[in-house]
Amino acid sequence: MTGGMVSGLPEGSIFADELGFETGRLGAFHLKSVFCPVFRVSSNTLIPSGVEAAAQAFFNFNPVPLDVLLQTVPGRLHGKVGTLCLLLHIANAHHIVIDGFDLYLSCGDVQALGRDGTAERTALILGRLAEIGISRQSLICAFSRKAREEESSADRVLDPVLASGVRIAVDEFGPAGFDPACIEAWRPHSVRIDGGWFRRVIEVDAARRLCAQLVEALQEKGIQISVGGIQTPQQLHAALEVGVDCVGGPLFSRPAQGGSFPDFQTLEIDAFFREPEKVVIPLR
Repeated sequence: MTGGMVSGLPEGSIFADELGFETGRLGAFHLKSVFCPVFRVSSNTLIPSGVEAAAQAFFNFNPVPLDVLLQTVPGRLHGKVGTLCLLLHIANAHHIVIDGFDLYLSCGDVQALGRDGTAERTALILGRLAEIGISRQSLICAFSRKAREEESSADRVLDPVLASGVRIAVDEFGPAGFDPACIEAWRPHSVRIDGGWFRRVIEVDAARRLCAQLVEALQEKGIQISVGGIQTPQQLHAALEVGVDCVGGPLFSRPAQGGSFPDFQTLEIDAFFREPEKVVIPLR
C-alpha cells in the first residue's frame, strides 16, 4: 500500500491498495467513498447521468455517522477533513465516472470556507483530477451558503472556481432560501433541492405549486434542477410533477462503495407506480 499525508491534518492520510482504490485514515477511524447515482428524467425513463459522492466513516470496521468522527476532531480542522474526503472521492471515482457521467462533490459552505479556503480547496481538487486523469468537465462542485451576512462578499467567494472552468451547483437549496442576486453571481450549472425540505414542501398543495413555479423560473435561466433523497413513488411523482430535471435517492439504487464496479441501469418510470411498495433500502 502507498500512503500520503493531508496537509494541515497531522493524523489524516490516504492509502491506496494494489488496485488503486483508496481509503482515508484519521486517527482510529477509516473513511471510504460511496457513490449514489443521479438519474436524468427523459420522457418515461430515468437515465443514469452521474454520481454523487459521500463519505462513510468506520470505527473498528463498523460503519458510524461522519458526525461521530468529527466530534473527535477540533472544529478548526473540520474543513481539512472535508478536503480529505473530496480528494478520496476523486481518486475512487475513476472507474465510475465514465464518458458523459458527472461527478457531484459537496464542497462545503462558502461562508465557512471564505475566498482563500475556496481557492485552496479548488487548487487541490484540480490537482487531484489531473493526477487521477478525470476531466474537469466531468466535475460539478456543489456549494451551500448557510449564513446570510455579507452577501456581496459571499457572492465573490466562488470566483476561483468559476475561473477554473469547473461547473458549480447550489447545494441544499430550500431550508435557508437563496436569493436571486446570488444565483446571478454564482452562475450555477445546477441547483440541488434539499431532499428533506422537498419532502416537507410536497405535503402542502400551495407550497408544491410554488415549488413548481420556482423550478420553472430557474430552468428558464438554463439551470438544471435536481432533487435527492427520493424514498417513495409518491415523492418521485411529486418531483416529476414540479418538473425537476434529475432525481436521486434510495428508491432507485443502493449506494456503490468505492472499489466496486456498479452497473447503473436505465429505469422505467412506470415500473415504480406498478409496484408502489418497491423501495430499495440503502446499505448501512
